[in-house]
Amino acid sequence: MRWIVVANRSDAKVLKHTNKRLSLIKEYKNSLGRLRDKDMQDDHPGQSRAKYMGSAPHNLEKENSPHEQAADQFAKKIFKVLNLEMKRNHNLNLIIVAEANFLGKIKSHFKSKSKKSRVEWVEKDLKRIPQNKWYQLIGLNELSNISKISS
Repeated sequence: MRWIVVANRSDAKVLKHTNKRLSLIKEYKNSLGRLRDKDMQDDHPGQSRAKYMGSAPHNLEKENSPHEQAADQFAKKIFKVLNLEMKRNHNLNLIIVAEANFLGKIKSHFKSKSKKSRVEWVEKDLKRIPQNKWYQLIGLNELSNISKISS
């Protein structure tokens, strides 16, 4: 059995690929994925002074922006769902499709070699591509039909 996962920072669709058809299994939404950093911050970064006398104050900023943190959390959620399904079904193979940065976030959670061997990674941003074109862009040209996929 093969699942296709088409993901971006704001949503992920899990599709089942059988008998030359794609059908929607589950859709996940990340409401924070569409927000901008400034919409996600409560206040401005704090300030600090270095230990040495005479040093100027500087801003304390987080390593990742709130937007990146939200994307990291969503990637981890997607991984947990897929990992659980792969544990349940040892014949399940995945094709995960996402833009490069988000694909890397999901990929970073797959540490097991046995699971990595069951996953194919496709670096494509399908966010604005009509769903009936996905199978060609993913490389599933043999598909003759796509069942209705809800948006």
